[in-house]
Amino acid sequence: MTTVIDKNADKNAELSFTFKPLKPNSTLVAAKGGLLSLDLPPSIRARSVSIKSLESGNPPVLLSVRSTNDGPLLTIEKLAIGSDQIQLTIGAKGLVEIDGEPWAVKFSSRIREHKRLVALLAAANIALLALVARLIFKT
Repeated sequence: MTTVIDKNADKNAELSFTFKPLKPNSTLVAAKGGLLSLDLPPSIRARSVSIKSLESGNPPVLLSVRSTNDGPLLTIEKLAIGSDQIQLTIGAKGLVEIDGEPWAVKFSSRIREHKRLVALLAAANIALLALVARLIFKT
């Protein structure tokens, strides 16, 4: 059974999902890798997306993504839920906060991930410096 949800939410509206098994003794995490993968329609867009703790009272925001001021709305592309993890794929430019702290890709982590590219860029840089030095000190 498929239920289609088509709604334009008002500004500052919140959308919450609750997932319960159809059968009392069944589990939702019997899917691939222990994650329940949801097929989302391509039209789920928002100015911001946040994931909060289940603590009562004023729960802390674990993950927050906001679109840039002049940028397009965020598009929620994939959502997979497990017993102890959530995988969320969001498309568009945005500002990310994890546990209330701004998050950015660190330059050092990119160097560790792309060692061959860094080696090629370093070799090209050395070759360029050698060429410039040869042109300057040729006389």
